[in-house]
Amino acid sequence: MMTIRDATPADFDAIVRLNLESEHFMSRMTRQWLDELAAQCAYLRVADVDGDVAAFLIGFAPESVYSSENFRWFRERYRSFLYIDRIAVDSRHRGLGLGRRLYEDFFAFARDRG
Repeated sequence: MMTIRDATPADFDAIVRLNLESEHFMSRMTRQWLDELAAQCAYLRVADVDGDVAAFLIGFAPESVYSSENFRWFRERYRSFLYIDRIAVDSRHRGLGLGRRLYEDFFAFARDRG
C-alpha cells in the first residue's frame, strides 16, 4: 500500500539515501544538511510503500531562509510562489507513479496556500 505523508526525522536517513541514488541529477545532501532543509522548508513529504520511504519531495515558500541560487532567482522575481527543490524516487519503485503522486500532492498544497 502506498501513502503520501509528512516526513519525520525517522525518515531522514532514507531520504539522504534516495538523494544519493539520484545525486547525478541534483546536489549532494548530508543528514546535517537535510536537518537544516527540514527546518526551513514549507513542504517535506514522502511516498511510503509498505512502510518503506520510496520517494520524497522538498519545497520552499518565499519566506523560507534558503541559500539556493535557483530559489533566490524566484524570490527576487515573485512575491508568491512555491519552489520545488528536489524530488527523488527509489529505483526499486520507479514506474509506480510515486513522483506524479508527490507532484499532485504538492500542487494541492500550493492551491491550499492560495
